Amino acid sequence: MDKGDIYKQILFAAAGIDPTKELTDEPRPEKTLYRLSEWYKNLDRRGRYRVRRAFTKLNHLELIESTIENNEKKVILTAAGRKKITEYQLENLKPNQPKEWDKKWRLVTFNVPENLKASRNLFRNKLKDLGFAVFQKSIFIYPYECRSEINLISEFLGIRPHIKFIEASRFDGEELFREKFNLL
Repeated sequence: MDKGDIYKQILFAAAGIDPTKELTDEPRPEKTLYRLSEWYKNLDRRGRYRVRRAFTKLNHLELIESTIENNEKKVILTAAGRKKITEYQLENLKPNQPKEWDKKWRLVTFNVPENLKASRNLFRNKLKDLGFAVFQKSIFIYPYECRSEINLISEFLGIRPHIKFIEASRFDGEELFREKFNLL
C-alpha cells in the first residue's frame, strides 16, 4: 500500500466513510475508525510505522485533528480534509448506468461568468470525461440520472448557482444522440 492509499484510508475513516463503498448520507466515524484500528493492528511493524507517519503528516497539513478524550484518541476531519475527500471522490466519479434506459434525457446548462473561467473549463472537461455529449456550447446531454454527480462537481468548483439541470423526454434531433449513446 502506498502513501496516497494510507492517506485516503485515514481521511475517509475520519469522515465516517467506508472508502470501498459509495458515499452514504449518514457517515459513521466510530465504525470506520474502529475498522481502521483493526486494520492497523494487522499490519507489520513497517506498515504501522507508515500509518503513524501518515497521521502525523495529515495533522501537519491540517486535514485532520487528533485529540485524546477519556484515554481515547479521536480523529476529526477539518474543512480542508473534507475538501480533499471531495477531490478523491471526483477522481473516481462515474454516473450510474442502469441496464434499462428510462427514456429521459438529462441536460446540464451553464452560464458561468468570465471571472470563473478556470472553473467553467474544469466543469466542461469533467462532463466530457464522464461521457456527456455536447448539445450546444454550454449545454451537455446525458441519458441517465446524474444530478448528484453534477451537484458534487459544481459545488466543489464553486459554480453551483450558475448550473441548471433539465430533464426532457424528447427533442428535435434526438436520433443523433440515441446513436451516440447506443440507445437504438
